[in-house]
Amino acid sequence: MNIGFIGLGKMGLPMAMRLIGAGHRLTGSVRTRRPEHDELAAAGGTTAGSPAEVAGGSQCVVLMLPGPGEIGEVMNGEHGLVAGLEPETLVLDCSTSLPSLTRENLRRVSDRGAKYVDAPVIGGPSVARDGGLQFLVGAEAVDYAAALPILSLLGKEIIHVGGPGDGHAAKLVANLIALTNMAVLGEGLALAGALGLDAEKMHQALTKGFPSSYVSQRHMGNIIQGRFTPSFALALGLKDLSLARDLAQQAGYPLFLGSVARELYQAGTVFGLSELNYTAVVQVFEKFGKPLRAPGVRE
Repeated sequence: MNIGFIGLGKMGLPMAMRLIGAGHRLTGSVRTRRPEHDELAAAGGTTAGSPAEVAGGSQCVVLMLPGPGEIGEVMNGEHGLVAGLEPETLVLDCSTSLPSLTRENLRRVSDRGAKYVDAPVIGGPSVARDGGLQFLVGAEAVDYAAALPILSLLGKEIIHVGGPGDGHAAKLVANLIALTNMAVLGEGLALAGALGLDAEKMHQALTKGFPSSYVSQRHMGNIIQGRFTPSFALALGLKDLSLARDLAQQAGYPLFLGSVARELYQAGTVFGLSELNYTAVVQVFEKFGKPLRAPGVRE
C-alpha cells in the first residue's frame, strides 16, 4: 500500500519505520528536518515537499501531530492535505486533538470522497518502536474496519471507543487522568522529602498496594534518581491539559482537579521545566517542600 505520513517526530518516525518494515511504500512530510530522518531514507522511505504532495497517490495518510494548530496547518491551504486528497483515501489522525475539529475535518475530507478516522495513541517512542501502542479509535464501523489493518501493525491494543471524534475525546480524558495523577504523586513526594522520609522505602511503599498506580510504577524510580530525560515533555502535558480544559468548556463541564493540575504544569514552564519530562512537575512542589532523592543523587 502507498502510505503518506505527516509528523515524523519522536513518535511518528518509529511508527513510519514499522510501516516500511511491513512492506508498505511510505512518503513522509516533515516540518523540521532532523538527522534521524536519514533513517527513513535508508529504509526506502521518501519525503515530499507539501501535505498535498503526500496525499497524491497515497491510499492512506497518517497524521502524527502535536495538536489542533498543527493539524490545521497541514489540512488547510492551497498545498494542504485536503487539496491533494484522492477519493477513497483513508486519513488516519493519530494526533491529540479536539473532537470538534475532528468532525469538521471529517466533513471536509468526506466532501473529497475520502475517509477520516481519529485514532490517537497512548504510549511513548520506545513503545511505538516495538509496535505496542494503544489506539483509541473514533469512527463509523466501516471506516474502523478500513483502518484496522494499519493500526494492527502499530499497536497491540486497539479500542473502538465510539463514533467520529470520540477517539480524540477519550485520549484527552486519559491524559487528563494521567497528568493529574502525576501532579498528585509529585506533591506527595515533595511532602515525603520535607518529612525526611527514606526515598527507597517510599519507592517500595508507593509502587505496591493501595497507593500504587501505573504512573508511580513507571516513573518514581527515575524521579528519586533525579532523571527527567524527556519522552513526553512537560510542555506537551500543559498542552494536553489545556485541550482537556477546552473540551470540558465545550461540554459545559466544570473541570476541578484538572484545572489545578494545568496551573501546576503552567508553573513548571515558569520555572524553566518545559523541555524536561512531564514528571518534572514534581519540581514545582519541591520549591515548597524538599526533593525526595535516593542516597548519593546530586541536586
